[in-house]
Amino acid sequence: MIDLEALKTFLKNSASHTYAGDGKEITPQRPGFIELEYQDGD
Repeated sequence: MIDLEALKTFLKNSASHTYAGDGKEITPQRPGFIELEYQDGD
């Protein structure tokens, strides 16, 4: 079962560390798109 509070925290942190936080741009899986990477923990 997914811990919804942990998921909510991850999503909030990932948003503030990517688009809103000038995140690390990576090679997109789909040409023409912009993808930013965020990792937390394992």
